[in-house]
Amino acid sequence: MSQGGTMRGLAQYIAELRACTTDEAAERCVEKEMAHIQFKFSTGAKLDGYQRKKYVAKILFSYLYGFPVDVGHSETIRLMNSSKYSEKQIGYLAMTILMPSQPNLLDWILPPIQKDLADRNETNTCLALHVLSTLQICAMAEALVEDVLKLLVSPTSSSWVQKKAALVLAHFHRLDPQVVVLGEWTDILASLLQSRHLGVAQSVANLLLAVCQRDTVAYRACYVPIIEKLDELVLAEDYKEIYLYHAVPVPWLQVTLLRLLGTFTVPRNASLLLKLNTILDKILRIATTTTFSDMQHRNAYHAIQLEATRLALHLDTQSPVAIRAVTQLGNWLTASETNTRYLALEAMAQLARKLPTLAPIQAHRQKILAALRDDDISVRRRALEVVYTLCDQHNVNEVVAYLLNYLPHTEPSLRSSIAMQVASLADRYTSTSSKYIDTMLALLRIPGASLHESLWHQLVNHVAQEESLHQYAALQAFNLLTKESCNDALLKFAAYTLGEWGHTITNLPNASASQQLRALQESARGCIPATRVMIMSTYVKWINLYPALRAPILTELQKDRSSFDLEVQQRACEYLALVQLNDPSVLEMVCEIMPRPSVPRNPTVRIAPNFANLQRDPLWESVAYKAAPTSHPILLREDTKAPISRSSSPSLVHGEDWNSISFLRDDDLQNQKQESESLLDITAPSIERNSPISVGSGSESSFATDSIHHQQSAAQSNRHHSGHYQTQSTPKQRISSGSTEFGSGDAIDPAKDLELGSYSAIPSLAISNQTGRLLPPITSNPLSWLGPEAGSSQSVTASKNLVNPIEKTSHGPDSRLSTGSESLPNDTVDHASDSTSLPNIQDSAKRITLHQDGLCQVVLSVDSWELLLTNVDHQVGQISMAEILQCQGLHMDFAKAIAPRSFPPNQEMQVKLVVNCDACFTESPTLHIDFVWNDDRRLDLHLPLPITILHFLHPVAMQVGDFFQRWKALAGAQHEVKRVFVKSDSICAADRISTANLQVLQDVDRNRENVVGAGVFHSQTTGPVACLVRYEVNHDANLARCTVRTTDCTVSQTLADLLEARLGLGNLTV
Repeated sequence: MSQGGTMRGLAQYIAELRACTTDEAAERCVEKEMAHIQFKFSTGAKLDGYQRKKYVAKILFSYLYGFPVDVGHSETIRLMNSSKYSEKQIGYLAMTILMPSQPNLLDWILPPIQKDLADRNETNTCLALHVLSTLQICAMAEALVEDVLKLLVSPTSSSWVQKKAALVLAHFHRLDPQVVVLGEWTDILASLLQSRHLGVAQSVANLLLAVCQRDTVAYRACYVPIIEKLDELVLAEDYKEIYLYHAVPVPWLQVTLLRLLGTFTVPRNASLLLKLNTILDKILRIATTTTFSDMQHRNAYHAIQLEATRLALHLDTQSPVAIRAVTQLGNWLTASETNTRYLALEAMAQLARKLPTLAPIQAHRQKILAALRDDDISVRRRALEVVYTLCDQHNVNEVVAYLLNYLPHTEPSLRSSIAMQVASLADRYTSTSSKYIDTMLALLRIPGASLHESLWHQLVNHVAQEESLHQYAALQAFNLLTKESCNDALLKFAAYTLGEWGHTITNLPNASASQQLRALQESARGCIPATRVMIMSTYVKWINLYPALRAPILTELQKDRSSFDLEVQQRACEYLALVQLNDPSVLEMVCEIMPRPSVPRNPTVRIAPNFANLQRDPLWESVAYKAAPTSHPILLREDTKAPISRSSSPSLVHGEDWNSISFLRDDDLQNQKQESESLLDITAPSIERNSPISVGSGSESSFATDSIHHQQSAAQSNRHHSGHYQTQSTPKQRISSGSTEFGSGDAIDPAKDLELGSYSAIPSLAISNQTGRLLPPITSNPLSWLGPEAGSSQSVTASKNLVNPIEKTSHGPDSRLSTGSESLPNDTVDHASDSTSLPNIQDSAKRITLHQDGLCQVVLSVDSWELLLTNVDHQVGQISMAEILQCQGLHMDFAKAIAPRSFPPNQEMQVKLVVNCDACFTESPTLHIDFVWNDDRRLDLHLPLPITILHFLHPVAMQVGDFFQRWKALAGAQHEVKRVFVKSDSICAADRISTANLQVLQDVDRNRENVVGAGVFHSQTTGPVACLVRYEVNHDANLARCTVRTTDCTVSQTLADLLEARLGLGNLTV
């Protein structure tokens, strides 16, 4: 066939390959053809352009068919250098597809691309630009950015070339923002924006939108041309008919220009503002007066109107245009199209997070509440988001009442999230504590809302902090038992409340101790085992308070002793043994009233979402697993400083070779266990107040000792060890040295002391520590080995005692400032590229200086998660923009919007941050603040917030046998990540692992230089993730290996990367 027609050889090869019926036949066909092509290329045979094009096309099709190819690279380069378009086209096509898998070809393809970029033939130039727009190679962008920029700004370039060059530069900016610097070409970019070719204007607008995300100051010269272009399109209607899309003039360009204006600060020129408001007014007027002909017509206008609304509110939230925009947005809520209603709610949710005042949106609160009953569930979800955002102290009663009435009628999938929202709103905005209690009790009465264990935990925590509420809460709990049927959540709250504060109402009519007992007995019939054991704990407290009730309570405990449920049976036996000790001092210490929590509530931190619907981890499929998040920030114990217990359990078997490291086998571990003795063998020595008791033979159970001023605080710690200790009873108990299983970041929840997990069938005795508090027996809760905080997921907020893992830095000399006049020139200080190391978290300062110069200071207070902004200049300033650029997996926001806001001189402004971990994340968010002073000085800051997943790790102490069992259970590629790197002699590995919020476990590895650690990572989507770490050294090879095993592969990878950065000097892939 002639060369001008179809390549017959290529068509025949494709037909043969498609005719193959097996993979083996296809592979033989490809290998045969590749051998023939390689022979042609290597023998030096003279090939014409047609043959070379045909062979490269065959190679390309084979690669697209799924077969690896490694031939024809030089022939592809020759085709790219060809003067014929058909050959050059095949060469560029092959390079576009093959280049990502062959990055070593970069030096070969740069010359022909540079040659075509400089070619006067715009067809060749466009081919080269097409290739650059598809390749993700930063080195190529650095090498060719100047050539592409010349094409954009050159007056001889055609519109087609300029359009493609602008898009390639935008692509380069996405690859590496430091590569594209256009500040010197602002005037030319401004002129290109006003091009009559609207395709060029669209491409340049997209380029400016990309670069202005980081720096708007350098491109303020484009502000007026953007307005003039909008004036041309909207007011003058000066455009060609070919640019109409369903009767809408270039909607994409209008949306881009409006969005681009929103990236700049508000201008001070009154004439500019007047013209801009006129444009926005006409856009909004057209959207309301136009009759839409079809769906595309409506969608185009809606897109423009949404951007116009955002810009109007950005300029002035109180202007008539902004008010009209929000009014029209509210009218969308009653539109007949579901998509329109959804867009309105989505826009309102976005605006509510950025506006300094919510008054414009509050006017449509009734329509938003009505959207909760929309037929489409996506609309209902958006409406819930907006309702939650709009609630404040003025309308909290109305919103909460509406949600409580709405909750029983919504679908079950939404009830859990709505319940958490109601609890959070009540906690933040309810005016009186009694009203808060009533709201929470009304919430717990609703079926489906009580699935969250954290709800009644939150209520108990609230009552515990205010002594004036004790009597009111106890009375409400008693009324619950006597006047209505209670679900398990209400029963748990009533049992705990009456056990702690029931004595405050015994002098009231019809609320004596015997009547409280009778009411609790009547309501407890048919409750679940976990609720039953809490009621039994209340019974024991009442024996200590009301000796007259001893006989009926003992009768109840005797009945439970023969219960079919092992949990109930075991706890009944333990309590009977405690009561029969006949030692009033011990019983009194065990039943002391819980002290007030040492850390106050923080209603600005949102409640974590529901973990109850998480899929059960197959690792723990044999046991019951409940993850109930707490409703408040983690309550920290900073007083517990006792050393970690050392166990006599067998140590880790250390292997010399990297790949031969072994651990104890299951039978080795089983040999260490001894049969439990009789449950009632309680010949115990006298209990010393300063000596905690440890029970066991193979492994010791260590209990926390306290050193705070109040004696009752010691009782607080051990009432929260529910389902944590694995004990083995022996004929004779022994007293061990004081030890602790708490770290400085453990949570204290006053409702957790009676909450039990699922116990195993191994009998054990709950022994009291120096305060006499009961210590729970062995549990089969899969996360109980992680400590009390893992059994119920804590609020996924960063721990308050964790300092950021980025070293404290002060940027003074780097801050640049320029003064100007009309164009408001200023500087952007970008610390995102600063090279910082990862210091010890707990050893860092509690305040980290993110930026400091002669104008302002920005400090992050990590103990309270607050930003401290100080204007050190003598002039009054203003915060014109403040936002947090989010990263995937971590949500940070201001508790209240801070821009625009006056910035007085020599004053400090405190801004509360809300930090929530949604999932494992690898990047850090960036704080963007724009300061403006009265003398037209401006400072635009981009500050990375030094947060990693280490801030959501919590150290966990465990026994050696438990560690072996969990380590072996987490074996496998889906759980394990290894890192081998050059070891650093200047660091202490144990300190680095400990300050990464991992508990260093002693006597696990026989090699004292090796380090073993454990912790738990909390996030909203995955819940608690168990984390185990082993660090080993090989001095002969000067290498170290860090092995990370977790129940989530993403956490394993991220944690391994962070630990490698903390522990090593280099990286060597295993």
